[in-house]
Amino acid sequence: MPGRIEWGRYEGDDIESVIAMMLNREHPDSVRIRPSQGDGGVDILDRGAGPAGGDVVYQVKKFWQPLTSGDKDKIRHSLETLLHPSKRDERWGHLTVTEWRLVMPWDPTPEADDWFHNTLLEEYDVKGQWDGLVRVDQLAARYDDVVDYYLRDGKSAVVEAMENAMRLMTLDKVGDADLSPAEVAQKVRAALPALDHDPHYLYEFRFGHGEPRIVDERPRLVMSTYSVDPAADTWHAIDLIARCAASASERPVTVRGEFTAQPGSDFAEALQDFDNFGTPFTSPEGAYRGTIDAPGGLGGELVDATVTLGPTPASDLGDDVQLRLEMLGVDGAVLASADVDRTDRSVGQAGLRVVLTEVHGVFDLTMIFNQSNGTTTGKIDVRAPSGKPVAAARPGVAFAANFHHPHTLRTSARHAPANLGATLHLPPGDAEGVQTLKFTSYVLGLLEKLQAHTSVVIRVPSGEDVLAQFKSWQLAAAVLSDQPVTVGVAEDHAFHVAMTRGVELPRDSFVMEVPNEVMVGSDRLKFGTMFASFEHPTLLETVNDVDGVTYSFTTADRKVGYSRTSPEG
Repeated sequence: MPGRIEWGRYEGDDIESVIAMMLNREHPDSVRIRPSQGDGGVDILDRGAGPAGGDVVYQVKKFWQPLTSGDKDKIRHSLETLLHPSKRDERWGHLTVTEWRLVMPWDPTPEADDWFHNTLLEEYDVKGQWDGLVRVDQLAARYDDVVDYYLRDGKSAVVEAMENAMRLMTLDKVGDADLSPAEVAQKVRAALPALDHDPHYLYEFRFGHGEPRIVDERPRLVMSTYSVDPAADTWHAIDLIARCAASASERPVTVRGEFTAQPGSDFAEALQDFDNFGTPFTSPEGAYRGTIDAPGGLGGELVDATVTLGPTPASDLGDDVQLRLEMLGVDGAVLASADVDRTDRSVGQAGLRVVLTEVHGVFDLTMIFNQSNGTTTGKIDVRAPSGKPVAAARPGVAFAANFHHPHTLRTSARHAPANLGATLHLPPGDAEGVQTLKFTSYVLGLLEKLQAHTSVVIRVPSGEDVLAQFKSWQLAAAVLSDQPVTVGVAEDHAFHVAMTRGVELPRDSFVMEVPNEVMVGSDRLKFGTMFASFEHPTLLETVNDVDGVTYSFTTADRKVGYSRTSPEG
């Protein structure tokens, strides 16, 4: 066990840095506050970790011996700028502080404890705690890697050990043909102790054959680096995992370099959008050259690289992410509506970008608020709704089909009166895309009418099935709505009726009861029967087979009528 730390030997900034990092490790979700114009009484913030979900604030001080009046004044000032009604820093006005902890390497005397609880905290409705030398020493014993790194000149030793371990872990070493799997595993185990002494990051190793497996759901994953041996069809990956939320700010992974983009190209426009609004992008292959500075020797030179940049985050997604969108006609009538969630928001030099996602995933609506010229624009990206329940998909498709000039977009909180929402007039849009969406919306409307007559969940079929089947849906939906329907055929076509052997086709006008059923994709849906009326048929051909007789015929006007009930007579 490491010896007890003589805190008085170290500079005040070093004391505060090591204590803060140990607190971050103890409370992994806490964040370090970097003072811009003073920290406002907050050194470390652990949101939602206090009683009843309140916020916990840690104020770290370097004091390692009895407090002077000046020391007390500094502590009092920190508390006042956080909580005093007339002196508080407005940057922290949104916090709900239920616990305030003073942390320093000195335990209070009875007199100091009385001052802390009965004088300093007397007028504030907050739980206070003085974490002194005993607590700090407990943290130091638990996180000796932090103490070594910050106070015992362990930084250079840790860096050297990590780089040696990484060299040991390279593919040309562990993949040596003369090594057995057990020997490779032993080399890996030998490398791990040095890596475990990094106070900021964990290192996880993965090996495999074929295509490298990408990890994107590992909590606190900061970076993954891959080494691939195409000849052997093998790869290994090293995942850099932050030990706590503050790790990335204490020891950041930095990338420096430049993109190459032709003026006027799509990529040049993507770069401009990222700068203006924080819009994410992926660069073309070979368009980036630069270097990565990362812990453990994981960095290096990047040549002909492809880079994906996520959104530049705004402060948060907002207080109410559940919204309702409506499309209004020129007369103000609601043409379509959709429920959406605010799923992304980014900010850039020119303004704000907001992404709204329809609750069933039918579309994304990206709104750009350009503060430099005062304009607001919107772009809608519709996903193919194939496989979704028709009742879930149709509202989103109908909204997208009406998202065009001269309609008006109205946005409101989902559970507030819609008429109080904000409006935006839409500019002229993509007419071809609009017509495709209108047809899709019409087709889904037919299927929704059929859904009202069956307990089987109707799902949106593929585009090919839609083109092949939607006319039968028109007929079935019209008949179910008690609308008489007339279907005609071209001059060189005929009607075909299959009948049981021995049953002859009437020579005069007749009505036949037939199944009202349709195919939706690969599903056959049955809606009872309907009646087909044939006026003055002319027999063209009779075909006998093992199942019965098929009559081919036409009518005087090459039409047949369908209805839900039998026509009179």
